[in-house]
Amino acid sequence: GWTHRNFFGNARRLDVQGRYSSLVGGGEVTLSQPWFLYPLVQKPLGLAVSIKAVRETPRAYAANRFGETVELTRYLGHDLTLRFGQAFEYAEITSQKTEIDLSTELPDQAKLHTLPFGLRFSNLDDPITPHRGVWLDLSVEPSFRAIGSKVDYVKLIGEARGFVPLGPVVGAARYRMGTLEPFASTGNLDIPKFKRFFAG
Repeated sequence: GWTHRNFFGNARRLDVQGRYSSLVGGGEVTLSQPWFLYPLVQKPLGLAVSIKAVRETPRAYAANRFGETVELTRYLGHDLTLRFGQAFEYAEITSQKTEIDLSTELPDQAKLHTLPFGLRFSNLDDPITPHRGVWLDLSVEPSFRAIGSKVDYVKLIGEARGFVPLGPVVGAARYRMGTLEPFASTGNLDIPKFKRFFAG
């Protein structure tokens, strides 16, 4: 990865990331702008724009994924941060290894347009190396055919982290859970494989 923390000034940040393994390979470019629309908006409003291209090859499937995301972040006070935006993704599933969907013709193409949003609470004493505090996050990802998506669904993921100092060490715990619910004319098997939850 490569990061420029003052890209063309104003604390603008450019992140270029790449990775390769037996499960995933690809890259992502993200441009972040703090204090977006200042001085028109006096409170902190962050903007992040990212573009990604990824080749995924887990045991259940193989897929090529291309997408863009635009996200706004607003600090609400009382350790709360709100984020909302839009994301578009095009994917092509080139192979699959689950028996239930063997009738699907390959390559199977999916076009998704979502309007993700979330809420985060954090009172950590240090955001990089915390010793005490809690970190709570809720992410909601709705997808609608009405805005150009192939399927209708809502995906929710909640995550909690806690840190407690125990003498010379820090005790830490993390709990994460999620659910994905199709609605309208979308069935369970209509959900693209790369959006589903897998064990392991």
